[in-house]
Amino acid sequence: MNFQYNKLRLALVYDQLTKWGGAEQLINNLIPLLPPQTVIFTPKLKNKRRIIFNSKEIETSFLSSFPFKFLPYQLHLNLSQLVIENFNFNNFDLVLSLGNTLAKGVITNSKTRHLHYAFTTNRFLWQDYQLFKKHLPFYLRPLFSRWASNYRFWDYLASQRADKIITLSSYSQQLIKKYYHRPAEVVYPPFSLNYWLTLPSHKIKIPYQKFFLLVGRLVPQKRIEIAIRAAISTQTNLIIVGKGWLKRHLETLSTNHPNILFLTDITFNQLKYLYQKSQALIAPQEEDFGFIFLEAAAFYTPILSYFQGGQRDILNSYPQTYFFSSLTQLISLLNKFSSSSRLINQWPEKSKMERFYLPFQKETFQVKLKEIITQLFKERSER
Repeated sequence: MNFQYNKLRLALVYDQLTKWGGAEQLINNLIPLLPPQTVIFTPKLKNKRRIIFNSKEIETSFLSSFPFKFLPYQLHLNLSQLVIENFNFNNFDLVLSLGNTLAKGVITNSKTRHLHYAFTTNRFLWQDYQLFKKHLPFYLRPLFSRWASNYRFWDYLASQRADKIITLSSYSQQLIKKYYHRPAEVVYPPFSLNYWLTLPSHKIKIPYQKFFLLVGRLVPQKRIEIAIRAAISTQTNLIIVGKGWLKRHLETLSTNHPNILFLTDITFNQLKYLYQKSQALIAPQEEDFGFIFLEAAAFYTPILSYFQGGQRDILNSYPQTYFFSSLTQLISLLNKFSSSSRLINQWPEKSKMERFYLPFQKETFQVKLKEIITQLFKERSER
């Protein structure tokens, strides 16, 4: 090997840094594990996100100040696509692109290696196309169908540009094989268990003694409507934590149902309190991976999860998992849990918790990433 990992000139590319969620948490956990001179590239950046990543140089574009806030993200991708393709990586040894929408489309020269960390395939073009289209205004659907058909071609071509693809879970691995016809190696993202265990818990004022919890972006693929219908049917209390362009629609579904509460801006300290106090976390969606499951599991929170998705890589070995495949089954689980009080919010045995979290440790991830990057450069030198 003719290079040292810590001396690599590495560019990290992500679709956009405009909000906070699982992907952004992954990047935040990933940055300390990368070479110190790593530069971040993203087409769009909110200034308050720059503060979070203030230890790194960040390259962005004019799109950071473009007035997109009234348009769904997917309807202004073309400009972001042009920006991604025009970032210059000639002075870098390696590009590490992350995401499922744009970042894989970077163009590199023959000397620069490109490793793509795919969260999944481009959801609104492939596996969730009909679901996303359903939630658009009817007059936009024909335009969206035509646009998506054209954009799907670029998305497929962009997926062929990386020298190697790694991904979050066996579920995402299958989707990448199906839609992009490429193999992908599963590398679980780094998670900081110690952060959540040592984080002070801050009480938040809520109108319920007992409640179920749902955490996620308010977008179609999270299928939050299922949890709302189940809570209405059983008259159980449900707290929904998150932001997203479907919020108004979901609040309309919850009208006249005081047992459903939406929370938007809460701290991690308050979220920890909700994990600890909730009767269970509800996840009606197919996730690519899902940091929320690792967060909730830190406090031995029961998890009621849809039976498919990348979360199975986490939950199959978690003793407090209860899978469901239909609204009827979820209703049955809510009735079961609502009739009893939660007794504990910590693992009965620390050794079992440590064994459960071992595949998701930062050290595990860093060792695997170094091995993959080393192999990439070894293959180049052998050609």
